[in-house]
Amino acid sequence: MTFQEEIRRRVLRLDGAMGTQIQLEGLGEEDYRAGIPGRVLREVRGDNECLNLSRPDIILKIHRAYIEAGAGITVPIIPGLKPLTSRRQVKVLPETFSIDLPLALTEAVEKAGEHAEEVRLLGIQWCIDQCRELLSSGVPAVHFYTMSRSDSVAQVLRSCF
Repeated sequence: MTFQEEIRRRVLRLDGAMGTQIQLEGLGEEDYRAGIPGRVLREVRGDNECLNLSRPDIILKIHRAYIEAGAGITVPIIPGLKPLTSRRQVKVLPETFSIDLPLALTEAVEKAGEHAEEVRLLGIQWCIDQCRELLSSGVPAVHFYTMSRSDSVAQVLRSCF
């Protein structure tokens, strides 16, 4: 039975020891970094959220093991995306959400300068590319943060679905 079929059949719960299970896989920096778009200048080994992009096979393997062991409720990690719509967000988003923006994105925004529409379109395209990559990797859903800018999310949705 597939993961999706099992979810439809009963309430599932996957909880506990996820980090321990990931550590048992013996993953290196390359395993964590492979799915990260752009360049990130810090070490990402141990940042388990990266594995949703770089090694979804490992995450699914661990979740399947929980189900086979009789787990009750599964709470899959749903990736959240927010299209960058202004230069200001390059500073505000990392501070607000404790995230790192890819260097390639921040460099492209810097290159766009004060051209607000160019920055907005750049942010939307970056989000479209991320959404497509996530969907092609098999994520079950994507959450979008509109933050009062639903027009930009609507463009992403039209391009991806």
